[in-house]
Amino acid sequence: MTTIKDIAKAAGVGLGTVSRALNGEPNIRPDTRDRILTVAWKLGYRPNEAARQLARGGFSSTTIGVVLPSIIHPFYFEILRGIHSAFSEIDKNMMVFNLGAYEELVVGHIAKENLAGIIVVAAGISHDSLSHLNAQNTNVVFLDRHEDHAVSFWIDNMLGGSLAAKYLVSAGCGKIAYIGDSGESQQQDDRLHGFRTELSRAGKTLSNETYIHIDEKTAYNAAAAVLQSGGIDGVFCFCDRIAYGVMQYMKEQSISARIIGYDDAPASQYLGLSSVRQPAFEMGYDGAMTVANYSKKDKPKSRVFLPVVVDRGS
Repeated sequence: MTTIKDIAKAAGVGLGTVSRALNGEPNIRPDTRDRILTVAWKLGYRPNEAARQLARGGFSSTTIGVVLPSIIHPFYFEILRGIHSAFSEIDKNMMVFNLGAYEELVVGHIAKENLAGIIVVAAGISHDSLSHLNAQNTNVVFLDRHEDHAVSFWIDNMLGGSLAAKYLVSAGCGKIAYIGDSGESQQQDDRLHGFRTELSRAGKTLSNETYIHIDEKTAYNAAAAVLQSGGIDGVFCFCDRIAYGVMQYMKEQSISARIIGYDDAPASQYLGLSSVRQPAFEMGYDGAMTVANYSKKDKPKSRVFLPVVVDRGS
């Protein structure tokens, strides 16, 4: 069993410094704290968190962690709204973590908080991180992502991509472009697979693929490059936020190409954007209820949610 003496020796610091780092005290240099937490995680340090929580006068059994990716867009807020609604009904608290680029440190911090469970939204975590949480008996549920060996609630993105293709094909589009996220994701891979498959069934292929950082201004500039090339009469966007920038350019240039987004964010109904609706609130609500009532004896089942097209004639 790893002790703080082992951590101090490996990190090259004193016992008091290790204690301050593990207890989150402020009087320690950030780089030293990060080094100590990294060493502790690698050595598999397991603090007696129950005793520590008791000494502080309380446990975290009513608190559930929510792990978000570093990039946030409106779809995640709808998931969070569903999670919050569920927790409000059952008197649970929510502690939000940003995964960022420091997965090991974040997971190590989560493990020592003695939380009632963890919800991981959109992003994946490594097998080592999942094993680390399981070793602490921390229940983990994934939202907006399917994991083979964990309870998952996700959208059928392959179906969503297929529906987007059907929408554009049925509107008579012959030369179709895709404007997507420059970052890699399971969600985009699945959407594109479904989209390409449906286009192939209709005897069509993508005429243009462009990948950008997700924001309206970048999407506006991308639309200029894609649509000025000529002939594009249909555009599928990875998400509504990209579609908003594309719509703005089309409006200014009086371009009548069809466009469909993905998410059906609240603003889309006011902007008249056709979109593939994801039941984000419902997924967040059901996932929250599941992790709150998680039973090792009767492990809950994963669930897939089905998207639908909201046609606003755009």
